[in-house]
Amino acid sequence: MNRDEESHSSDCRWIAKAALVLIGAVFVIGGLLLLGVCSMVGRIDTNSVTVLLSQNRMDQEMLSEFDYTPWQEPTTEIRPFHFWDKSFADCKIIRYRRGSSPYLLMWRTYYEAEYQRPDGTIVNGPAFGPLPYTAPNLHIFASVILTGVVILAVGIVLLKTSK
Repeated sequence: MNRDEESHSSDCRWIAKAALVLIGAVFVIGGLLLLGVCSMVGRIDTNSVTVLLSQNRMDQEMLSEFDYTPWQEPTTEIRPFHFWDKSFADCKIIRYRRGSSPYLLMWRTYYEAEYQRPDGTIVNGPAFGPLPYTAPNLHIFASVILTGVVILAVGIVLLKTSK
């Protein structure tokens, strides 16, 4: 192999290593940006759903798409739903269940509670829980960002060890 071929081969290896750094950076930065966008969309969607629930405009068909946990005893993290005209603030939560459903790059979470009203009647309705209605699926974003970090680190190490 002559000197020109060796120089060309070395240049190609350097470009490939630099491409690894660039690809890793794109994964990390793209993953973080997409996570930020999905977080904003999740907040907007959560607020919209809260309004729909308060106006009894939440479709039962949509609620049936959730995978629900078994009914559980209430905890301090589960709070009665109260927004605008719909309020269970004066009711006691007897038990609750959490429904979850994947939605694109997000997770949707719905809390349903069985309430006892002050007059003793039992009624089911929405509840507030620790998770918002719509939030980014952190498993997906963590995987993308971690993959980017690994690719970026490998590219940097290869660039530093090259002659």
